[in-house]
Amino acid sequence: NWDIIICGKTRTEDDGRKVVIHTGKAEGRNVVIVDDLVQSGGTLYECALSLKAKGAKSVSAYVTHAVFPNESWRRFVKGGD
Repeated sequence: NWDIIICGKTRTEDDGRKVVIHTGKAEGRNVVIVDDLVQSGGTLYECALSLKAKGAKSVSAYVTHAVFPNESWRRFVKGGD
């Protein structure tokens, strides 16, 4: 039995991004984000921050195609952003 949390991204007027949790509860849970494509990882990172802010115990990610140009993957290692 797995619970599903759905997050969504919207663009702000200044071309930033805002990630919101549409359904589900992260509080007290170990969460795995599943995504098909990640470019720089900005949205993935913001999603993890949103989930942690809502009480997730841990956040991990599974990505089918991770591009990560310019060493942007570094934000996901300990001590990153």
